[in-house]
Amino acid sequence: MTTLAARTAPRKINGPARELVALGQALHPALSEASMSSRYMDLAKLLSRTISRFHSRWTETSRGYKTPCWIWTGKKNSSGYGCFQIARRLFVESLAHRSAHILLIGSIPKGKEIDHLCRQRDCVNPAHFRLVTHQVNVLAGDTFAATNSRKTHCPQGHAYTSANTKTIKGSRHCRACHRIRNKEWYQRVRKKNRQL
Repeated sequence: MTTLAARTAPRKINGPARELVALGQALHPALSEASMSSRYMDLAKLLSRTISRFHSRWTETSRGYKTPCWIWTGKKNSSGYGCFQIARRLFVESLAHRSAHILLIGSIPKGKEIDHLCRQRDCVNPAHFRLVTHQVNVLAGDTFAATNSRKTHCPQGHAYTSANTKTIKGSRHCRACHRIRNKEWYQRVRKKNRQL
């Protein structure tokens, strides 16, 4: 005869089901092993269902990268990234490329992000991923920050060197252009004062 405490105690999770627990906890840190084991009796079966559901939601398409992209055909967010619900009963939704990495490669270390080498936001092919810091990910993309960081000269053609560059609130400013503007301003003020 089992006691009430024995029936309500969380089951020990072993084998491939541990991957699903790690996946759920990586995507939603508030989940505990106990809450997952109490909601699912056979986590190994749920893991295999999750992986097969994941693989049913992409198609292989060539988009100019070395190897074909796996284009996400499921739900996408407003930024164009795929969304994937790990376990329907847990209501844990994650970005599809993060789910792909966790399901097919392993966990994502803290402080790291996935950078798409193919530059396709809806690609979930793990061969097209690399783990990088947020700064590297932003500067590798097609953002204003990335575009400006790749510039080597100011709009007037002066080189951005350490001697010629002044940084104010994270923005680069050309010292040569600043000197020219100051000189022009000084001459305008001086000319105006002479006329008085």
